[in-house]
Amino acid sequence: MKIVFQVIGVFLIMSVIIFFIYKDQITSTFKPYNKPKVKIEGVIISGNNQTYKFANLNMMLEISDDKSALVVDADRKKVTAMISETLSDMGEVQSPAAKEEIKIKIKKMLNSYYGKEVIKEVYFTHFVVYR
Repeated sequence: MKIVFQVIGVFLIMSVIIFFIYKDQITSTFKPYNKPKVKIEGVIISGNNQTYKFANLNMMLEISDDKSALVVDADRKKVTAMISETLSDMGEVQSPAAKEEIKIKIKKMLNSYYGKEVIKEVYFTHFVVYR
């Protein structure tokens, strides 16, 4: 019986050692779910034509790394204003194609502002259009 416990002990110790050696490879499969994100709320787009009066957007910006996420989070008010200004000339905002166009515009504008690809993806969490 003592040998069984010794074998189990050696097995557990070897498992822990192997885990720490290959930890990066094992945990890398979970990294897509743990990407840094910044929440942007209260983006108002004023309608300049007859299709809508204004739109209210909240979004999550998926950021390339933690350091960039801190920078974007610190600039949250400026980012919100920049997004509102960039999208002020949008005609249609409700169709799926228009929403994709908005995502692309936001991503291009912010990456251009920061000088590198900081924004990986834009996810809308709230998208309300008032007519």
